[in-house]
Amino acid sequence: MEASNTLSLSKEKREHVSKIRKLIFTKDVGTIIQGIEFARSLKEVEIFDYFLEGVSCDEARSEIVPNKRFTGSEITQSYRNFALLRLIAYAPDECAIAVDIRNTVKIKLVNR
Repeated sequence: MEASNTLSLSKEKREHVSKIRKLIFTKDVGTIIQGIEFARSLKEVEIFDYFLEGVSCDEARSEIVPNKRFTGSEITQSYRNFALLRLIAYAPDECAIAVDIRNTVKIKLVNR
């Protein structure tokens, strides 16, 4: 699914996704913030949609359930949660996935 999702993006956006992926999937908060800020500066809904596709809400428990991109090991999960929360928080209002999550869930992640 990830490959077809990426292929629907323009070449330039695929390059941006690759750069953001390298920055946000690290174990360094400063580097993750750089990746989030880079994504924010682009203001491209498709890029946020790419990363947030498959993230869901467990409304009964008021939790965010991460997609496979944001599911990590015991060591990396807290960094992935940090990146995911920031992407949701800073996504443009045109990003329906993020807006739905922001409107539905009190921020609390399910570690899976």
